[in-house]
Amino acid sequence: MELKAKLVSHLQGKQGETTKGKWFKDEVIFETLETYPKTVRVTFFGKEPNNINDVAAGSEVKLFLNLESREYQGKWYDEIKAWKFEVLSGTTNAAPQKSNELQPIGDQTDLNEPPF
Repeated sequence: MELKAKLVSHLQGKQGETTKGKWFKDEVIFETLETYPKTVRVTFFGKEPNNINDVAAGSEVKLFLNLESREYQGKWYDEIKAWKFEVLSGTTNAAPQKSNELQPIGDQTDLNEPPF
């Protein structure tokens, strides 16, 4: 799925390490480019730090997304995960890197951890 949106703000990133290796998670708030804009929180998750934090607020970005829902103890949790992005207009704080595509950490459907 693709979405064009304006970057509103960056939330504090997280990182950690599991038996499969290091992981990085960044959450970013976007506003859709529609007549009636919607505000969405998008998660960037992978083995390598991504460069979404180098994109300035107000920049227009094309996001490539996966939508996911999981049930945990009778409650459902939704998540919007980006696996790639392209800056359409605006500025970045760093030199461009080879790719903005995130490197996933194996199959995440078999995790026995809470979805939050």
